[in-house]
Amino acid sequence: GEIDAFAADNSLLTGWVQQFPNYRQLPIELGAIALGVVLPKGLQYQSLRERVNQAIERLESTGWLAERVNYWGLPLRIREMGR
Repeated sequence: GEIDAFAADNSLLTGWVQQFPNYRQLPIELGAIALGVVLPKGLQYQSLRERVNQAIERLESTGWLAERVNYWGLPLRIREMGR
């Protein structure tokens, strides 16, 4: 069978619309859930947390994250979460 429409994550839909010009994304947002990085608790993971935070900071400071947001047409909602 065929379908006329379906709902999915905005980042996924935005990529599909760019890849398949005959697809269309409606200007309606059904909901918004921020994406994030989740790491295990515990001091044994401190070095991993530091490396991940450094990588994120580097991607932010070089403008790479903003560039990707623009490229994919995503809403920019970057927020500090207790780093």
